[in-house]
Amino acid sequence: MARRWSAWIAGFDGPDSDAAAIVQLEHHVRVALGIRHGGGDWGDPASAAGQLHAALVERFKDSKSLPTEADLEDWLGRHAAAHARGKLTTAGIVTKIIHRGRLLGARGENEQPTRERVTKALDHKRHPRW
Repeated sequence: MARRWSAWIAGFDGPDSDAAAIVQLEHHVRVALGIRHGGGDWGDPASAAGQLHAALVERFKDSKSLPTEADLEDWLGRHAAAHARGKLTTAGIVTKIIHRGRLLGARGENEQPTRERVTKALDHKRHPRW
């Protein structure tokens, strides 16, 4: 009951909705970026991609096409807060993970529909119901 209530307050249809999963995935990416760019306070910066991969494996147990640790390391290494040529924002990394992993119904070669879903979910997070 508490999970449903907190999901409703956050503006999601339910605690297991795709939008809630996208927001949770963004949290995992932000934690990995904090570890990677931190001074070792939260963990070994070299292990950030491995920890993110472990979180993905735990969350999406049935997926057969999750991104590899090397992919995650590359994407985390290309992170930038603002749009810059050749760089990825946090939402861009979430989009890559969902699209490459074929998670949450992502299909096809075109990444744009996935990017729009991620943007909508993360924008919704910034403007909850209350």
